[in-house]
Amino acid sequence: MATSPSTSTPALATRGFGATEFREGADRVAETLKGQRPDGDLRERAGALATAFPLCADGALA
Repeated sequence: MATSPSTSTPALATRGFGATEFREGADRVAETLKGQRPDGDLRERAGALATAFPLCADGALA
């Protein structure tokens, strides 16, 4: 298991991200760097994306 999230295009595309998800991810990074979003909100949305686009089809890590 990786110790940090991978935000590279191939990694996210492999998870099934489309243009909408890439845009949202970029927006979250920009807003966070600008200090515009509370940490809890970022965690909730990141968790929702991770749930919607799991690393493995069955949800288990190899």
